[in-house]
Amino acid sequence: VCFHCREPGHGVADCPAVLESQEMGTGICYRCGSTEHDISKCKAKIDPAVGAFPYAKCFICGEMGHLSRSCPDNPKGLYAEGGGCKLCGSVEHFRRDCPEKQNAGEMRGS
Repeated sequence: VCFHCREPGHGVADCPAVLESQEMGTGICYRCGSTEHDISKCKAKIDPAVGAFPYAKCFICGEMGHLSRSCPDNPKGLYAEGGGCKLCGSVEHFRRDCPEKQNAGEMRGS
């Protein structure tokens, strides 16, 4: 399910609605604003005063500074069809990225 238009069959990168809009803020690093790399390759430090994604434009509300997964107007976060992380219930990350995953692994090993 596309996180922009919420239609099945494509992702944000291939969304016709995003491609029509030049102001969606795609193609830049959400942390430093560079067009030379994306967030996965950014080496800039997070400034707590502006947050982790100051150059991100939310696909849900259109505001700058956060991603759609943490938008207050998007109660479903990453789970467009409902649900949440199986470990902690958060809608802001998948189970594989859960901060409690490490703790759960430690408890199983004991």
